[in-house]
Amino acid sequence: MQITVEGYKFDFPNAIEAYKFDETDKMSPYYHGVTQLKAVDINNG
Repeated sequence: MQITVEGYKFDFPNAIEAYKFDETDKMSPYYHGVTQLKAVDINNG
């Protein structure tokens, strides 16, 4: 399964499902409302 988040593509070949954990869209089925958790930062430079 491949997911694209903010322009970055992530591939999880054995995944059944993948989603952006820190979803901010309240209408998304993956929105959980937890704002204290930190997201993972990716540095490609």
